Amino acid sequence: MKPKLILAILVVAGAAYLGYMYFPGDTPINDEKNIRFSFQTMTQAIIKQDKKGVNALIAPTFVDKNIKRQGLINVLTMKRTLYNAKVQSVVVQGDLASISYARNEMRGKDSEPIAVKITAETWARDRNNPAQWRLQKLAVNDKWFRTNKIPPKVVLGSPEKQRVLGSLEKKKDVSMEAGRRYSSVGRRDPFRSLISFEMDVETGARDICDPDRPRELLESYDLLSLKLSGVIQGADANLALIEAPDGKGYSVRIGMYIGKRCGAVTQIENDYILVEEQIPKVGTDAVTFEPVESALKLRPEEG
Repeated sequence: MKPKLILAILVVAGAAYLGYMYFPGDTPINDEKNIRFSFQTMTQAIIKQDKKGVNALIAPTFVDKNIKRQGLINVLTMKRTLYNAKVQSVVVQGDLASISYARNEMRGKDSEPIAVKITAETWARDRNNPAQWRLQKLAVNDKWFRTNKIPPKVVLGSPEKQRVLGSLEKKKDVSMEAGRRYSSVGRRDPFRSLISFEMDVETGARDICDPDRPRELLESYDLLSLKLSGVIQGADANLALIEAPDGKGYSVRIGMYIGKRCGAVTQIENDYILVEEQIPKVGTDAVTFEPVESALKLRPEEG
């Protein structure tokens, strides 16, 4: 092959490669930039309550078993007193992209703020305009873009109380910080039943779990007497809202203790919490304990 022909082929190939890598449009280098731009355009349309703008950024192939296209448009353009969204990561695979982002919004003047992290929302490339990307599928964990619900503040004792992502009314909220823990020094331990206390007097048995640890406020109640009123989704960890039998509200984090059997809170989900209690093991000479996992579920009337 002649040198001039080889040189021409190399020049054409080089030009094609540079055009593929740097020409604006559906190129690997520009994909993420275009996706972020489309996402930001959607954010601005939501803030402006622009139905036409939102509709233009939803893919024709949008599918969700829990909400139709028009329903999604109505939810996205509802009145908000606060809205912002920040992309955290973009993963592109061909004509599809997975976007993860943090979102904050407030619906209605007197509502609670909603702060969530969205993982794996799917966007698709517009085949007629490769630089344009459109929302194709909501993330599995994104329940708020499927409803126009406005979360009210929780007021314990009210018949209208609902499970919400928010905080308890300040007058009803009691913090469980270390400075407010109960000390039973010099007194009969009020966190034990009279029966077990009397058994100690007669037999000398130590049938109370972790006796040297200062008890927390909710350890004065049986676990089954406590009620899960709601869950706040936090950036780092969820916070459970617990109602005691006396109607007072408490906020509980993972690692805190509730119930009379040294119940450590090990997991907090949207509609339940897991508590690992220490139960005396029957049939042993020395009192030993074994961990038993229990759950406090959000009651139907709170859902």
